[in-house]
Amino acid sequence: MKRHAPRPPKPLVPATIPLPEHERLPNGCMFVRLDSLDALRTFWQAHRTEMPYAVEGWHTDESTQLLGKGEWVFGPDKASVVATVCRWGQSRMHVAWRHGMGITTGRWILKGLPPGEHHDLWAGVYFEDIIDPELSIEDVARELQERAFYMWSTPEFYGVSAYEPNELDCFIRDVEQEQGQAIGLPSSPF
Repeated sequence: MKRHAPRPPKPLVPATIPLPEHERLPNGCMFVRLDSLDALRTFWQAHRTEMPYAVEGWHTDESTQLLGKGEWVFGPDKASVVATVCRWGQSRMHVAWRHGMGITTGRWILKGLPPGEHHDLWAGVYFEDIIDPELSIEDVARELQERAFYMWSTPEFYGVSAYEPNELDCFIRDVEQEQGQAIGLPSSPF
């Protein structure tokens, strides 16, 4: 009987899995490093219609689990952006059915999260559990990825910030205003 070498385990921390830069991925997303507001503004103006959702990393140390400072993922929808940031399919992250106390009870959960993370923080304490065991894994994954995008809108927990199109416009405008005030320019009334 022929033995196969054991597969190495998938990385636990998504940030350790490199993403190709400035290359459109099969899910329509793109990973870029943007080191200035001008670079962000230029990229956003060129790609906002086909990639209106974004996640920005802002960690600068070894605790980075998703994206580092100045690293961005842009994409066509919330779920694909989260899947790219999490390196879904390459990392250990996946969805699984967790049985409850009864034979027919349970809920879908995220498994393989980075160290120190918990399903309830990622899937949102503001949402009801997904309790239909008949749902497809793809549908559950998409729903939980969209919930994670929502939760990443409050970046205190994750080291990333998620932006819908209008939120990224506001972010750019706010940074422009802050930079203007820092060098003594009057703030814009708009």
